Amino acid sequence: MSDEAAGGLVCGFGDLGSGPGGLAWNLGGGGAILLGDEKASAADPEFSTDAAGLKIALPGEHPIEATLAARHEAVSLIDAPADFPRASRCEVAIRSGGSERIPSSSAHLTSWSEDPLEGAGTFRHLAVDIGEGSLLIASAWGEPGLEGHGDERVSAWLIDADGAVSGFEEALLSTQYDGDGHPTRAGLELWPADDAPPVRVAASSLGGADVKGAWGGLFRCHSDGTEGLGGYLLWRG
Repeated sequence: MSDEAAGGLVCGFGDLGSGPGGLAWNLGGGGAILLGDEKASAADPEFSTDAAGLKIALPGEHPIEATLAARHEAVSLIDAPADFPRASRCEVAIRSGGSERIPSSSAHLTSWSEDPLEGAGTFRHLAVDIGEGSLLIASAWGEPGLEGHGDERVSAWLIDADGAVSGFEEALLSTQYDGDGHPTRAGLELWPADDAPPVRVAASSLGGADVKGAWGGLFRCHSDGTEGLGGYLLWRG
């Protein structure tokens, strides 16, 4: 891993139309989920880098290898609730069963130079494809002992098709859970600093799994009439 990712990373890829989708991270104990045939399964990812980009090998009954190549230089996410994150939109090449295809899918990568879980009771990372080549990133950090995530520090950013990043003056995150405490629905309400209307995202779970003390899932997301894929990582200390 590069120095930029020394504190950890979260990455994801997938397409609502076809093919497998995945979310992988090396925060905490690390882990990944792979969604295919409407079923999510946990995996133990292997990360490596070469000239092509970041490679994520996901073993299992139907193992795949995804290679993420940044579409633009990683951008700094200012005023983040954890130190020094950088993020980029990515192209993805997926190899499965000895064949390779390059789908028109959403892919993202967020990395930290310092561990964002240090001192945290909860940590959340969301990445949402909102169409027109744009990506929303949101993260939330909560102190130990919080009863709910209403008091977590939430920040969000928009990365456009050209790789330019802009923040929001206020970011609100809501989550609904099933009886096992797994997220089933999520909502984002993001208010710009100017008088522009808020960006709202409604998300419903496509599938997820517990992995080594964290939960990862993929979501169907709606924003201003656009439908896209979202990835949600939840870590509880």
